[in-house]
Amino acid sequence: MGILRFGFAAIVAFGLASCDSGTAPAGDNGPATDVLASDPGNPGDPDPGTDLPAPRDLSGDDTAVPGDPGVPDPGVVDLGLTDPGPLDPGTPDAGTDAGFDPDAPAYGQCAVDGDCPEGLVCDVPYADAKYGFCSRQCNNDAECPASTLAIPQGCHKEPEALLGWCTSLCGVNNGGSTTCEDWLQCVASQWCLPPSSTIPTKGPGEACTGGAECLSGDCVEGQSTRAHCALKCTSDAECAGPDGAWKGTCITAGGLPYNFCLWTCGMMGGGAVCPGQLQCVGMSVCQ
Repeated sequence: MGILRFGFAAIVAFGLASCDSGTAPAGDNGPATDVLASDPGNPGDPDPGTDLPAPRDLSGDDTAVPGDPGVPDPGVVDLGLTDPGPLDPGTPDAGTDAGFDPDAPAYGQCAVDGDCPEGLVCDVPYADAKYGFCSRQCNNDAECPASTLAIPQGCHKEPEALLGWCTSLCGVNNGGSTTCEDWLQCVASQWCLPPSSTIPTKGPGEACTGGAECLSGDCVEGQSTRAHCALKCTSDAECAGPDGAWKGTCITAGGLPYNFCLWTCGMMGGGAVCPGQLQCVGMSVCQ
């Protein structure tokens, strides 16, 4: 069902080597440190040049090995390095994160229990909820953790349920305020829950585009009043809502086939607040 409109002002909404000189002569005790003459001269040499003394062997402890040029085998040089093994690039394991903060706070968005801090689980309150929220079961309000926002929390129990679920409070449960965590919405003007695309979750005064979103089944709009979920009524007393936080009049208008509440506020409403996302205009009327 679409929006039903009525025609008057007032109603609601939303990162090395070694060089050896040669083979040692007989009696040579080693080739390693021989000094060679540049020209030893020979008899009959027409131009012997400047004869130098014959080679002499300097003392040494090395022992020649036949055929061994005297070059020691250095073997394998051990630099003392250890194998560091494969390098760790330091890339974290992405795992199967669905995009939610793995350290989501209480009442934070989640897809599975692992997205939530210790002690909380991912509560998906209805089948077509767009996502869940981190919560836990409870018996009373005192068992519920605080939110990141300065808003109260409570234990939301469905009728006849033995246990409830911790949620943030809004609407009539929080002085008429519709403030919820950014990913939650004030449902039925009482509880901060995930949005739903097909199940009616919106209560009186919450912004709507059609009756299918509203718990009451109807979305109304006035000339000066934003579209909002209507609260059907048969008497003014029914317009007061839970705990009497609202003050309204049960009216019929625009040829609608039912009566609904028109709320007053501020001075005119004796200090009453507006339900849902309606605002108090001129300290008198909820629009």
